[in-house]
Amino acid sequence: MQVCGGIAPHVRLPRTKPVDLAAMLPAPNDGEKAKLKQATELRAQLVTALEAHNFEGVITAADKYIPALMVIDKGLQMSEKPLHKLVGSMQFSWTSSFARKPDVFYTMHTIRYEMCMVAFARMLAEGNIGAALLDTVTAQAEFEETAKKTLQGMKAAAGIADFITAAIIPLKEALYHERPPEV
Repeated sequence: MQVCGGIAPHVRLPRTKPVDLAAMLPAPNDGEKAKLKQATELRAQLVTALEAHNFEGVITAADKYIPALMVIDKGLQMSEKPLHKLVGSMQFSWTSSFARKPDVFYTMHTIRYEMCMVAFARMLAEGNIGAALLDTVTAQAEFEETAKKTLQGMKAAAGIADFITAAIIPLKEALYHERPPEV
C-alpha cells in the first residue's frame, strides 16, 4: 500500500553546459587563478550530480559552489575592469525545469544568473527528496515521521527561494526576452 499513491510531485532538474571559469574570467595573480580553477571543479561536481539526478549530490555540490560564486561576484564588483567589458567572456547556459521545451538552453552573461540557477537547482533537489520520501510511505503509521522529514526539506527550499529573491534577483543586467521562467 502506498499512502501517497506515487502522486508526490517530482520536478526535473535543470541541465547546464560545461564552463571553465579560469578561462572565462581575468585573474590578476596565481592565487586568484587557483580559486577560479577550484570553482570550475566545484561546478563540474554539480554538473555530474545534475546529470545523475542525484538530489543529495546536487545539494552537497551547490552548497560548496555557491560560496565560491559569491566570492567571484564580490571580486567582479570590486574589479578595476568594468563589468560590461567582461560580459562577452562570461557565458552560462542552463535549461529550465518549467519551460515547455526542456531541451532549450538559455544563456546569460552574469555570475548572478549562474548563482540563481545553482540555487534553484538546489531548491528543486530539496523538493524532490521530499517527494521521494513521501512516495516511500507504505503504512499510515509511517506517514507522520516521513511528513516531518519532508517538511524540513520544504523549509530549506523556501529559505532558498527567499535567498534567491533577496540576494540574487534582481539580476544586475538587462534581462533578455528569451529567458527561463526561473529568472
